[in-house]
Amino acid sequence: FIPFEALIPDPNKPSDYLLKQLAIAYAYSASSLMRNSDKTTGKDSWLGVTPGKFASSLNVPSLLGADQSLKNIGANFSSPNFLLEHKATKREFLRELPSHTIVHLYSHAKADSTGSEPALYLYDSLLTLSELQTLDKLQARLIVLTACETGAGRQMKGEGVFSLARGFAAAGIPATVTTLWEIDEKATYQLTELFYKYLHEGNTGDVAIQKAKLEFIASNDVEYSLPYYWAPTILIGQTGILQKRPSIVKMISYSFVGIMLAFLIGMLIWKRFLVAR
Repeated sequence: FIPFEALIPDPNKPSDYLLKQLAIAYAYSASSLMRNSDKTTGKDSWLGVTPGKFASSLNVPSLLGADQSLKNIGANFSSPNFLLEHKATKREFLRELPSHTIVHLYSHAKADSTGSEPALYLYDSLLTLSELQTLDKLQARLIVLTACETGAGRQMKGEGVFSLARGFAAAGIPATVTTLWEIDEKATYQLTELFYKYLHEGNTGDVAIQKAKLEFIASNDVEYSLPYYWAPTILIGQTGILQKRPSIVKMISYSFVGIMLAFLIGMLIWKRFLVAR
């Protein structure tokens, strides 16, 4: 569970992590990359989910600032959808999940460390790894699991790690941003918002997460340059353009139409002005 980007190529330069040289992504296997390589979708549909506060029966702390961070991220999309607070139930999440191309969760999670399977906390209950196996017909090409240890789980001989991230991949989502250990809230909010910033600029997933980490390190105190804060967040799966942008042809076409409309409106106003005189 040591990500490659936290390694130090030159022992004489202990702060020059591999992150500075390479954009890195991970894969469970070549077949897992090929399985969803032909997934095509139309217009981006983004879903942001965070309970913020959880039902008292779950006995987990609130996530302060998660709702605001989701709103900051949602600004990158034309029609963002949200499941916040008591609306972020397991039932509503499973109902909304199939109809969105990018899904982001701020929550708590637990890995398979005590014999129980990995699980994700929603407002009212847990979503377990075995329940993810029942998911089908998902449009999503990216899910961002910002909770502790969503990429951790039991190591199965010959199979690798069975985690929540692995479960969503098995359900047909080709790319997952996940975490390998317990995460710092401030670092997580900043990193994920920067990740979407670079996705929105047209970067591939691996480059977007590399640039987000480098900017995070450069813009914070020296303490936050420690891998503990930025290294647990990794991208697993496909690295292609995860957020669609209007093609240059469409942008030029829209601009041309706008200019022509403005010209025609101007001509009509000018003719009326001449007639009035």
